Amino acid sequence: MYNGPNSLGRAEDNDPALDFCNSFWGPGDKGYEVLMARLRGATRTVDEIRAFWKERIAIEEEYAKKLAKLSKTTVGRDEIGDLQGCLKHVLSETGQQASYHAALSQELRESVESPTAEFGNRLANLRKGLQGSVEKSYKNKGLQEGHVNKVRYEGGVATEWY
Repeated sequence: MYNGPNSLGRAEDNDPALDFCNSFWGPGDKGYEVLMARLRGATRTVDEIRAFWKERIAIEEEYAKKLAKLSKTTVGRDEIGDLQGCLKHVLSETGQQASYHAALSQELRESVESPTAEFGNRLANLRKGLQGSVEKSYKNKGLQEGHVNKVRYEGGVATEWY
Protein backbone atom coordinates (compact mmCIF):
# COMPACT_ATOMS: atom_id res chain seq x y z
CA MET A 1 0.00 0.00 0.00
CA TYR A 2 1.54 3.31 -1.12
CA ASN A 3 1.03 6.21 1.31
CA GLY A 4 3.02 8.93 -0.43
CA PRO A 5 6.66 9.94 -0.59
CA ASN A 6 7.09 9.98 3.21
CA SER A 7 5.90 6.43 3.66
CA LEU A 8 8.47 4.22 5.32
CA GLY A 9 6.45 1.00 5.20
CA ARG A 10 5.77 1.04 8.91
CA ALA A 11 2.83 -0.88 10.36
CA GLU A 12 1.04 2.33 11.44
CA ASP A 13 1.17 3.57 7.85
CA ASN A 14 -1.27 0.80 6.93
CA ASP A 15 -3.76 1.55 9.71
CA PRO A 16 -7.01 2.65 7.98
CA ALA A 17 -8.04 4.59 11.11
CA LEU A 18 -5.19 7.00 10.37
CA ASP A 19 -6.22 7.64 6.75
CA PHE A 20 -7.29 11.19 6.00
CA CYS A 21 -10.58 10.05 4.50
CA ASN A 22 -11.48 8.27 7.75
CA SER A 23 -10.91 11.39 9.84
CA PHE A 24 -14.34 12.80 9.08
CA TRP A 25 -16.68 9.95 9.97
CA GLY A 26 -16.91 7.96 13.14
CA PRO A 27 -17.54 8.55 16.84
CA GLY A 28 -18.56 12.12 17.42
CA ASP A 29 -18.09 13.16 13.79
CA LYS A 30 -15.65 15.88 14.88
CA GLY A 31 -14.08 16.02 11.43
CA TYR A 32 -17.31 17.27 9.89
CA GLU A 33 -17.54 20.13 12.39
CA VAL A 34 -13.87 21.02 11.87
CA LEU A 35 -14.31 21.01 8.10
CA MET A 36 -17.40 23.23 8.23
CA ALA A 37 -15.71 25.61 10.67
CA ARG A 38 -12.69 25.88 8.36
CA LEU A 39 -14.94 26.63 5.39
CA ARG A 40 -16.74 29.35 7.35
CA GLY A 41 -13.41 30.72 8.54
CA ALA A 42 -12.00 30.80 5.02
CA THR A 43 -15.00 32.75 3.76
CA ARG A 44 -14.73 35.19 6.65
CA THR A 45 -11.00 35.66 6.03
CA VAL A 46 -11.54 36.41 2.34
CA ASP A 47 -14.24 38.94 3.26
CA GLU A 48 -11.90 40.59 5.78
CA ILE A 49 -9.06 40.77 3.24
CA ARG A 50 -11.39 42.25 0.64
CA ALA A 51 -12.63 44.87 3.14
CA PHE A 52 -9.00 45.69 4.02
CA TRP A 53 -8.10 46.31 0.37
CA LYS A 54 -11.24 48.37 -0.23
CA GLU A 55 -10.35 50.58 2.72
CA ARG A 56 -6.73 50.88 1.59
CA ILE A 57 -7.88 51.88 -1.91
CA ALA A 58 -10.27 54.48 -0.47
CA ILE A 59 -7.45 55.92 1.65
CA GLU A 60 -5.12 56.13 -1.38
CA GLU A 61 -7.84 57.81 -3.48
CA GLU A 62 -8.63 60.33 -0.77
CA TYR A 63 -4.94 61.06 -0.23
CA ALA A 64 -4.45 61.53 -3.99
CA LYS A 65 -7.35 63.99 -4.16
CA LYS A 66 -6.06 66.00 -1.20
CA LEU A 67 -2.53 66.09 -2.62
CA ALA A 68 -3.86 67.20 -6.02
CA LYS A 69 -5.83 69.99 -4.35
CA LEU A 70 -2.79 70.99 -2.31
CA SER A 71 -0.59 71.08 -5.43
CA LYS A 72 -2.90 73.70 -6.96
CA THR A 73 -2.61 76.15 -4.06
CA THR A 74 -0.66 79.34 -4.41
CA VAL A 75 2.52 79.40 -2.38
CA GLY A 76 5.07 82.24 -2.37
CA ARG A 77 3.52 84.42 -5.08
CA ASP A 78 5.56 87.36 -3.84
CA GLU A 79 8.85 85.48 -3.93
CA ILE A 80 11.51 85.80 -6.59
CA GLY A 81 14.62 83.94 -7.57
CA ASP A 82 15.62 80.56 -6.18
CA LEU A 83 12.94 80.44 -3.50
CA GLN A 84 10.19 80.93 -6.10
CA GLY A 85 11.68 78.06 -8.16
CA CYS A 86 11.91 75.81 -5.10
CA LEU A 87 8.28 76.47 -4.14
CA LYS A 88 7.12 75.73 -7.70
CA HIS A 89 9.13 72.50 -7.55
CA VAL A 90 7.47 71.55 -4.22
CA LEU A 91 4.04 72.07 -5.80
CA SER A 92 5.07 70.07 -8.87
CA GLU A 93 6.35 67.20 -6.73
CA THR A 94 3.15 67.26 -4.71
CA GLY A 95 1.18 66.96 -7.96
CA GLN A 96 3.33 64.01 -9.02
CA GLN A 97 2.75 62.35 -5.66
CA ALA A 98 -0.99 62.82 -6.16
CA SER A 99 -0.72 61.11 -9.55
CA TYR A 100 1.30 58.27 -8.03
CA HIS A 101 -1.25 57.65 -5.26
CA ALA A 102 -4.14 57.77 -7.76
CA ALA A 103 -2.31 55.22 -9.95
CA LEU A 104 -1.55 53.08 -6.89
CA SER A 105 -5.22 53.01 -5.89
CA GLN A 106 -6.19 51.94 -9.40
CA GLU A 107 -3.46 49.28 -9.48
CA LEU A 108 -4.57 47.92 -6.10
CA ARG A 109 -8.16 47.76 -7.33
CA GLU A 110 -7.26 45.91 -10.52
CA SER A 111 -4.52 43.58 -9.30
CA VAL A 112 -5.53 42.86 -5.70
CA GLU A 113 -9.09 43.80 -4.74
CA SER A 114 -10.84 42.53 -7.88
CA PRO A 115 -9.08 39.14 -7.87
CA THR A 116 -9.79 38.81 -4.14
CA ALA A 117 -13.48 39.49 -4.79
CA GLU A 118 -13.51 36.95 -7.64
CA PHE A 119 -11.82 34.38 -5.42
CA GLY A 120 -14.38 35.03 -2.68
CA ASN A 121 -17.23 34.49 -5.15
CA ARG A 122 -15.67 31.27 -6.47
CA LEU A 123 -15.09 30.05 -2.91
CA ALA A 124 -18.71 30.80 -1.97
CA ASN A 125 -20.04 28.96 -5.02
CA LEU A 126 -17.73 26.00 -4.43
CA ARG A 127 -18.64 25.93 -0.76
CA LYS A 128 -22.38 25.94 -1.55
CA GLY A 129 -22.02 22.99 -3.91
CA LEU A 130 -19.72 20.90 -1.75
CA GLN A 131 -21.31 21.79 1.56
CA GLY A 132 -24.73 20.74 0.31
CA SER A 133 -23.55 17.28 -0.70
CA VAL A 134 -21.50 16.83 2.49
CA GLU A 135 -24.44 17.91 4.67
CA LYS A 136 -26.72 15.53 2.80
CA SER A 137 -24.28 12.66 3.40
CA TYR A 138 -23.88 13.68 7.04
CA LYS A 139 -27.65 13.69 7.60
CA ASN A 140 -28.02 10.41 5.74
CA LYS A 141 -25.34 8.87 7.96
CA GLY A 142 -27.20 10.09 11.05
CA LEU A 143 -30.45 8.58 9.78
CA GLN A 144 -28.75 5.26 9.02
CA GLU A 145 -27.14 5.20 12.47
CA GLY A 146 -30.54 5.91 13.99
CA HIS A 147 -32.12 3.02 12.09
CA VAL A 148 -29.32 0.64 13.08
CA ASN A 149 -29.55 1.69 16.73
CA LYS A 150 -33.32 1.25 16.67
CA VAL A 151 -33.04 -2.24 15.17
CA ARG A 152 -30.33 -3.22 17.65
CA TYR A 153 -32.32 -1.89 20.58
CA GLU A 154 -35.48 -3.67 19.45
CA GLY A 155 -33.48 -6.83 18.92
CA GLY A 156 -32.27 -6.78 22.51
CA VAL A 157 -28.82 -5.42 21.83
CA ALA A 158 -28.57 -2.13 23.70
CA THR A 159 -25.19 -0.98 22.37
CA GLU A 160 -24.37 2.13 20.37
CA TRP A 161 -23.27 1.63 16.78
CA TYR A 162 -20.08 3.26 15.54
